[in-house]
Amino acid sequence: MIFIFLFLLGFFSLGFQILLLREFLVIFSDNELIIGIFLFNWMLVVGVASYIGEIFIKRIKNIEKIFEYLVFFAAVIIPADIFLVGLIRRLFQKTPTEMLGLISAFSFSFFAVFLICLVFGLWFVYCANILNLSEKDVALPSGKLYAVEVAGCVFGGFLTSILLVRYFSPFQISLIFSILIFFALSVYFSKKYLLFLVFFVLLFYKSDRLGKFLISYQWKPFNAVETKHSIYGKITVFKNGDAVDFYENSNRVYSTILSAKNEEITHIPLLLLRGCKNVLLLGGGLNDIREILKYPVEKIVYVEQNPVLVELIKKHSDDRIRSLFENSRVKVISTDGRFFIKRTADIYDCIILDVSPPLTGTANRYFTKEFFSEVKNILSGEGLFIFPLLSSENYMSDEQKHLTASIFKTAKIVFSYCEVIPASNNYFICSMKKYNISSEMLKAKIAGKKVELKYLTDFYVDYILRSDRSVKLEGWANEKQKEVSYNTDFHPVSYLYGLKLWLSFFGEKLFPKMDIHSAANTVFVFTVSLYFLTVLLFVKIKKRISESVVVVISGASMVLALAMIFAFQSVYGYIYQKIGILLSLNLLGISAGSFLSEKYFKKKCNNIVVIKLALIFMVIFSLILTFMSGNGLFESAYLFYLFVLISGFFIGFIFPLAVTENRIGKFYALDLLGAVISSILVSLIFIPLFGITATCFFVAVCLFLLTFFIFFVK
Repeated sequence: MIFIFLFLLGFFSLGFQILLLREFLVIFSDNELIIGIFLFNWMLVVGVASYIGEIFIKRIKNIEKIFEYLVFFAAVIIPADIFLVGLIRRLFQKTPTEMLGLISAFSFSFFAVFLICLVFGLWFVYCANILNLSEKDVALPSGKLYAVEVAGCVFGGFLTSILLVRYFSPFQISLIFSILIFFALSVYFSKKYLLFLVFFVLLFYKSDRLGKFLISYQWKPFNAVETKHSIYGKITVFKNGDAVDFYENSNRVYSTILSAKNEEITHIPLLLLRGCKNVLLLGGGLNDIREILKYPVEKIVYVEQNPVLVELIKKHSDDRIRSLFENSRVKVISTDGRFFIKRTADIYDCIILDVSPPLTGTANRYFTKEFFSEVKNILSGEGLFIFPLLSSENYMSDEQKHLTASIFKTAKIVFSYCEVIPASNNYFICSMKKYNISSEMLKAKIAGKKVELKYLTDFYVDYILRSDRSVKLEGWANEKQKEVSYNTDFHPVSYLYGLKLWLSFFGEKLFPKMDIHSAANTVFVFTVSLYFLTVLLFVKIKKRISESVVVVISGASMVLALAMIFAFQSVYGYIYQKIGILLSLNLLGISAGSFLSEKYFKKKCNNIVVIKLALIFMVIFSLILTFMSGNGLFESAYLFYLFVLISGFFIGFIFPLAVTENRIGKFYALDLLGAVISSILVSLIFIPLFGITATCFFVAVCLFLLTFFIFFVK
């Protein structure tokens, strides 16, 4: 029975973790920072609960009865938690689309996970101790317990990510979990739980109404007419009179109402070009297409990565908008923009990038040196590439200057000509040919082509191209040029600057007094020095080898796994769908490592010798990741899957060998402690500040130091 409940613990904990994490990605606009913050709070509470449970478990007389109530409590909390997250969200957000800061991210996620993680942490310890009490003459099979729980995690993670999220809402999935728990309770404890099972089945039957109420409450006062999940996020459609707005997670990605941006981003490049035949539009929407069709172009390729968004636009827009899909000059392709550019053989005269600014890793992948180079490869000799960035009318903060300067510097090393036009956004115009842009020239072309425009009036053109505005913007961009680095896929410095800008909206600062180079060097040296002293204290002086190994290996595995998850997001951009699969693969590696260690090594070899060899292999693995990320050798998604799995394998393999005492609760808490520290360091510091390559190298250095101390400890 206990092994079944351990398996169920893994199944429900990761399955529910995926549900909550997807909801937080929706609330926090796909900001990958929330992944680390969420995992930090999750593992912190589980670790503390398991450690406290280990201390007080001996004082409990009727442990099996307490365990029964604990599992019952979990069955009630799981659906209640999902429902309450939707309700509590409005306490943090005054409006449904309001951005939330770092403090809100920590506090919201902590309150959301506290009760259920408390239960999950105690659940594991109670299972281990019930088994120990029932088999007094048998040594506690720590590796087996660990492997059974992780096997449940793997199964629950894959089932939730691949099957359940495709057909059921998060609230419905949480009810399915509760129904399964009540079924297990009725089989192994009491038939009275069948009453609760029936009640939750009826609740599942009525869950559509509760789901609609929750969506309506979350988006109040907006009129939400439909919500649909996709691999990139949750699409919600709103109607207000003739206007229809489409939101992906908490970001508006398209509106049927024409804006100044639609005219600026399309007409400025098309007016500059003499004869434009082929146009590539990445993102944006049908309003951009409608403006482009005012010119005699031969072909418009519109790449929208989210097919669900295209489907909903067709469904909810009027005939005027829908007719654009049927235009013979328009070709709509539902795929990732970077994927399309890498594989197309066509050459384009104008490429328009109309996406969100690089405030997240997802958006940052469209502002890197690698992406700009890919654009250059499919741009004609005199072609133009245009993209927007956040603008400021009369003042630009240091955070925004750094972001603008890093993008400007990155664009200039790829394109021989790059100019920024200050309008409703700052528009970067890039080409291999120099263009002399002036208000008189643009006004003459507008008059000559007789283009019907609403926002680009003569007065407005004179205003945006006024010389003092251009000089001021150029000065802001050049002011920080020496302080910034190029933005690349595996060293996303613009993501760091975007993160600093995002935090500045809430009065929160990240490395406020340092430039990125000084901050990176200072943090690297400080962290390695602190780590060196800590390992020296616990391994060399206090002889706490087992405890140190568990904490460090757990932390290193978490760092490498999160580094691969961030790298996956940089390359492919759909972490919303794959986060469950990646976490499941990591846990599959843990389960496989634990099984092999327990079965073939623990009782047959010298554990310390095996740990030393495993550490050496982990150092080599970290250096391989450093080399591959530094040279851009991640050409297949399967490599990410493999490396995430291997990252988990090491902690699974080493954990049973390191547990030398009959206190699995203590080592389980230490395992989580290492993961807790690493999850927050990776999200807030390592990836934004060091980049993925340097982060992997940092892990290699830390593992080498631990290996050195263990080899020479007396």
